[in-house]
Amino acid sequence: MKYFILILGLLVSTLNSGQVKHQYSDLELENLVFQEFDQLLMKTWIDAKQKKSSNFTQYNNQINSEWQRIKKQIRSIELPHVDNKEFIKDLDYFMTLLDKSSIISDYNNVEKLSYHIMYEFRSLRQCYFYSEYPLDQLWDVIDVHSEIDFTIDDPMMDLKEWFEFEDMVNLMICNWETYDLLHISEIDGFFMGFNKEKHNAIKERVNSCIFSLLKAIETSFQDNFESPCDELGYALEDLIKLYAYTRPSGLM
Repeated sequence: MKYFILILGLLVSTLNSGQVKHQYSDLELENLVFQEFDQLLMKTWIDAKQKKSSNFTQYNNQINSEWQRIKKQIRSIELPHVDNKEFIKDLDYFMTLLDKSSIISDYNNVEKLSYHIMYEFRSLRQCYFYSEYPLDQLWDVIDVHSEIDFTIDDPMMDLKEWFEFEDMVNLMICNWETYDLLHISEIDGFFMGFNKEKHNAIKERVNSCIFSLLKAIETSFQDNFESPCDELGYALEDLIKLYAYTRPSGLM
């Protein structure tokens, strides 16, 4: 949203990292993390991608119930530089659209809206430079991968220069390395009982897919990029599934 861009520009230009931490020391940023809400939205996102609507009504009822609880919590928190009422108004609008799209099984809109609602909260946390929530870091990887995937699928490479494409790949790898370095305790603190073995196995797949994609890019033949990029997308989606179906901790 427009005020997020304004806020980030203001903070970056006027405060160094130490001052930022001091400014928001009174704000308990963990109160802006909603694991159960995210899990319901992730399940909805996954089902929409798979064109399965059998659980839409159940998920949507739970999402709306969680949103009413979260709404009260947000109203009770003083958020520096953010208009609580405007934020809630925007989310109410997106919730209404998600509800309508779920009823008619509009898979494309359900996928986009369930993602976008999560993105709104990610943006809110980013306003306060909160980076401890591992799911945000994973979505940062997926966002750039989606741009790469779109570029590869376009015969004109989305009219990007080669260096721009390479920059996207490098950004995705940097984001992945940030996530890959997380200790399991940093994840388990938010998602209790997170399956370490499955997590490590999927991370190995991601690393293998990235290596395959880089090898394909070395050939400079666009057709060679598609398969490893798709496989990487499937592996990243499996990580989202792992988060979606792991019991969240009681931080909220």
